[in-house]
Amino acid sequence: MIAADVRKVFRKRPFRPLEIVLSSGERFRCLSPEMTIGETMMAVLDDDGGIALLDVAAITSIRHVRQARRSKGASKAT
Repeated sequence: MIAADVRKVFRKRPFRPLEIVLSSGERFRCLSPEMTIGETMMAVLDDDGGIALLDVAAITSIRHVRQARRSKGASKAT
């Protein structure tokens, strides 16, 4: 994939959570649009709150994912 295509996906509003799949089979969930991208590398906040450094050329797909739903018994924090 090329950097311009990745930027376009992350800039869509409203932002929806994404899953990035690499050629190695690794998957990264991105719940925030926060990222930095150059021509060959990008840094994203993953769903664990860490920073993942990815080779843009190794991205095989980016797709929208649903966020995990709260279970019926879970209560809202106030």
